[in-house]
Amino acid sequence: MTETYCSKNRAQVLGKWLWILFWLFVPSLIASIMGNEKISETAPEIYLIGQILSAVCSIAYGLVLLKASSEEDRYHTAGICMLVSAAVGFLSIIVFGGGEIPTWMLLFSLPAAIVSLIGEYNEYCGHSAVLEDVDREFSAKWTSLWKWNIYCMIGVIGGSILAMIAPGLGLILMLCGSVGAVIVHILKLTYLYRTAKMFRDYLV
Repeated sequence: MTETYCSKNRAQVLGKWLWILFWLFVPSLIASIMGNEKISETAPEIYLIGQILSAVCSIAYGLVLLKASSEEDRYHTAGICMLVSAAVGFLSIIVFGGGEIPTWMLLFSLPAAIVSLIGEYNEYCGHSAVLEDVDREFSAKWTSLWKWNIYCMIGVIGGSILAMIAPGLGLILMLCGSVGAVIVHILKLTYLYRTAKMFRDYLV
């Protein structure tokens, strides 16, 4: 492990806000469970609450990233993208009440998904950048994790397209991509915890 210097003020800011990012996982997980499509069929009220909670968590996540941007510019881009994406999601909830979204809404949701992807990319890069002066090996892991995130996305999208031609092979590719995405998500949470803790430990 290669370690260098990190100022106390920088460690204080990053330790505080990245720790909050980590704990936002809890309400986000609850929101994802409540906002599951299967829930909408049996308990539409719970589904709607889950959708609202998910949007609120996304807004909070974006605002926290903006707070951390005082120490890394990429967090600013990530935060803005997260807020834009969350705003589109929140707007669809207000207009459609958590019900079925019409096809024309893709004109807004698809660009929002791209913006969200750009934001996530900048978040990963931000985590990698702030660790360069603390632990370069760990910094490289964030970069590697982003690449695996893209590979998994390609697997899911490519598998869905391939399924039209070769259903069996396409399903396997989609399954591999989906399982990989879950693993990446778990690793992201683990890395975020380690990153926040690393900066918090500088203050001890």
